[in-house]
Amino acid sequence: MKKLLFSIALLATGFAFGQINLVHTFPANEDAAVYINDNQLLYCTQVIDQPIIKIYGQNYDYIKTLNITMPAGYEWMIFHPDLDYQVSKNIFNTNDKLEFIVYFHKSGTPDSKLKIIDEDGTIIKDFPGTYRVEYTKIYHDPIDNTNKIKLLNETTQQTEIYSLPTTVLANKEIMTVKNKLAAFPIPAKTTLKINNPQNNASKVEVFDTTGKLVINQTFSSHDDLITLNVQNLTNGLYIYKIGDLSSKFIKE
Repeated sequence: MKKLLFSIALLATGFAFGQINLVHTFPANEDAAVYINDNQLLYCTQVIDQPIIKIYGQNYDYIKTLNITMPAGYEWMIFHPDLDYQVSKNIFNTNDKLEFIVYFHKSGTPDSKLKIIDEDGTIIKDFPGTYRVEYTKIYHDPIDNTNKIKLLNETTQQTEIYSLPTTVLANKEIMTVKNKLAAFPIPAKTTLKINNPQNNASKVEVFDTTGKLVINQTFSSHDDLITLNVQNLTNGLYIYKIGDLSSKFIKE
C-alpha cells in the first residue's frame, strides 16, 4: 500500500511539474518584446545593438524584418523591450501599424538620439535633441483627453512635453500597463540606478548570462532609486531581478 501511495505521489508530482514547458526559443542574439491587444499577440525582437527589428506572430512565425538607418555619428541602437510602450499601436500614430521607440547611442556619453518609427520604417518623429531613456514617460492627460510624452532634452537641459494623437485604444493601452523595471544608464559603466517598482520586494539580484548570482543587495521600500555598484563586473549582458520582475542591462 505504501509503495502504491508513493508511486501515486511521484506521478502527481511529475504531472504538476510537467505543466511548465518550453515552447519556443528565440535566437541568442535577439531580445524579444511582446505586443498584446484584445485580439492580437506579436513578438518583436531586436538583434542586439543592431538597427534591426524582427516581427513574429503569436505562433512564432516570422512576419517581417525592419532595417533602420543608423544616424550619422552613432554606433549602436537600443530598443528596450521591457519598458513601457517600446512597441505599441495607436499611441504615436492613428493607423494600425506597430510603433517602436528606438534610441541611438555612441561611445563616451549616456545621451542618445530618439526616434519613433513604424513597422514599415517610416519615421513618425525624429526628436531634435539628445535624450536619456530613464526620463521618458508616456501618460494620458484626463483633463484635455490627450496622450502625452515627457522627455528630458540633455542638449538644452529642458523638460519637453509633446502631445500625441489620442484614440480609444491608445488610452486603454496607457491605462492598463503593469509595473515594469526601469534602470539607467544603459549601458552602465560604474553604477546602475533602478527605479523602485514598489512590488513589496526588498532586494535586487543580478545574474550573469550563465545564471551565476553576482550581486545581491537589499533596499528599503522608501527608496525611490536603488543604486548598484557595477564597476567590477565584466563587460557584457546581465539580468537583474526584483521580486517577480526582471529585466536586463549591459555593463560597458
